[in-house]
Amino acid sequence: MVNIGKMNEVVASRVSDFGVYLKNGEDEILLPKKYVPENLKIGDKLSVFIYPDSKERLVASLTPPAAVVGGFAFLKVKAVTNFGAFIEWHPERDLLVPFREQSPEMKLGESYVVRIFLDEKTNRLVASGNFRKFLDADSSRLKEGEEVDIILFKKTDLGYKVVINARYEGLLYNNELYERVQIGDRKRAYIKTIRPDGKIDVSLQPASYKYLSDVEEKIMVLLNQSDGFLPFSDNTMPEEIYAKFGVSKKQFKKAIGGLFKEGKIKISDSWIRLETSIDKNRSPRLQKPKKRKKL
Repeated sequence: MVNIGKMNEVVASRVSDFGVYLKNGEDEILLPKKYVPENLKIGDKLSVFIYPDSKERLVASLTPPAAVVGGFAFLKVKAVTNFGAFIEWHPERDLLVPFREQSPEMKLGESYVVRIFLDEKTNRLVASGNFRKFLDADSSRLKEGEEVDIILFKKTDLGYKVVINARYEGLLYNNELYERVQIGDRKRAYIKTIRPDGKIDVSLQPASYKYLSDVEEKIMVLLNQSDGFLPFSDNTMPEEIYAKFGVSKKQFKKAIGGLFKEGKIKISDSWIRLETSIDKNRSPRLQKPKKRKKL
């Protein structure tokens, strides 16, 4: 059975003046002459993309499209007509986005995230920017911590709305971003939270991984530059902390607390020390100073 708009496994069956016919079960599809590899032989197996040409005849191509049926892509509008917008999808075929499938209305030269689908009424391949109706509201098959694929499709005040595994909608919060992103980006992500209402939050980092904040990073750098020891703590005056680290006392306390929980540093009432630099037998900061002998 031929899967229109998807990659298909086929076998080269016969040669014609127009190219090579490929067999998929009982169906034969033409691979146009310009696509035929020089060393192709009858009986060879191929993976090809099958789509209807401008005359709605099924043809094959060795070049995959930007996205197959059921998939998502960030595509540029090549033309706007009375029927809708045509987007760049495959070297041999632009794809129509009917006006009813546009949200917002598409403009020439702009790019949009769309979903590719086969219109059951017309049996034609089209794209939709109004794709939320295709997404599954039941997120019960997902698990927190699961690794997933996402594509960013809308910016909000909270962050970016994303499509997860080409099936679910999720949200990537601004405070989860440690790199520059934009609409259309594809990323590997992780399910952070599945809320009681089924809504999904994602993160670009696994739950067990934590990026050091700028403050934490600065503290670690200064500790390494100071033989693993700094005479600063929760009791240090705010002015001294700001002069050394350029941050408030509140930020400093939060940072050293995080580093302590991660086992990176030791904390006392008057100092912080790298965990790996502690030497119980020789640490002069932990020993009482020797008294001088009276002359």
